[in-house]
Amino acid sequence: MYKRQLHKGRLLLGAEEIANNQDIEFTAFRTLPALRWSPARWDVLLGLGAMGFFIATRTRTGGASRSAKTLLLYLIVYGSTIVLFFVNARFRTPLIPVMAVGGAYGLVTAVRAARAGQGRQVLLTLGGALAIGAASHWITPASVIRTDAAGLMDLGQAELRRGNTLAALAHLEEAHRLSPSHPQVCFQLASALDQAGADPRRAIAILDGASKGQSAFASADIVPLRLQLRLKLEEAPAVLREAEELLRITPANSKLRFVYGAALVQVRRYPEAIAAFQSQARDEPMNAEPLYVLGQLYQSLGKPLEARSAYEGALARGQSMAPMIREDIARRISSLR
Repeated sequence: MYKRQLHKGRLLLGAEEIANNQDIEFTAFRTLPALRWSPARWDVLLGLGAMGFFIATRTRTGGASRSAKTLLLYLIVYGSTIVLFFVNARFRTPLIPVMAVGGAYGLVTAVRAARAGQGRQVLLTLGGALAIGAASHWITPASVIRTDAAGLMDLGQAELRRGNTLAALAHLEEAHRLSPSHPQVCFQLASALDQAGADPRRAIAILDGASKGQSAFASADIVPLRLQLRLKLEEAPAVLREAEELLRITPANSKLRFVYGAALVQVRRYPEAIAAFQSQARDEPMNAEPLYVLGQLYQSLGKPLEARSAYEGALARGQSMAPMIREDIARRISSLR
């Protein structure tokens, strides 16, 4: 427990920004590359802020000492809550404006000392800030590896939602080159390849190269996708057996349920497939995919009324569906008239 908290403390003070749901640095630098040289970065603010607050707390005149102690108390209390729970850039951001106050005080002190000819004070202030900033890089754990993989993956997902598969693949291929074993990167790239109609064997090989470090993610997402890709290799009987076994362990896994229904379709057990998709649609009222496939199944079986009902239900649920899928549903409904 002590080692874990120490590790998280190093993450809090370390120079690297750790992304959560979005890589802030990647987005900022890609939007405005000049930000890479901005002084408003963690190591600079940490060094100047620490020296500024140190100097302010030793000031005997005015309210600088009292104000500095109040701000330091905020930094300590809020920083402690981050260490206790979850360290990342998004939660660390509220510390930056307060550190900037201390940094500004440190700079003002150095400028005043320079004007007064107090070279020793200038050296101590700026030298101390430089040493602390350098230490923030040194204490960063070696496990924190800075790459653009997460940001590129986000761009790839955004392009997929827009229906731009080629652009998505370009971003995801680059992310995979930077982090070839990252489970989420492998999953997103394999998904994009599947949507692009690439050879399923290539997507399966990418999934097989994913590390097993995120077992929960692997069982919930990677395993079902791998089974879905195997369906395209005409392995429906084996996939059906494996999906049945896995569903006994995790019966609420949405993606496994979908693969199970798709496997039933491929082995021509249509009544069971219809029942499976109907059950999933009832249990997951926000999920449009079972109704979309159910509509296709009804349409292939020559049941236009049931197909129209399923498609309309999918459209009503699928506000977040990719535009190309919504367009496909609209075309299918028109063809049923």
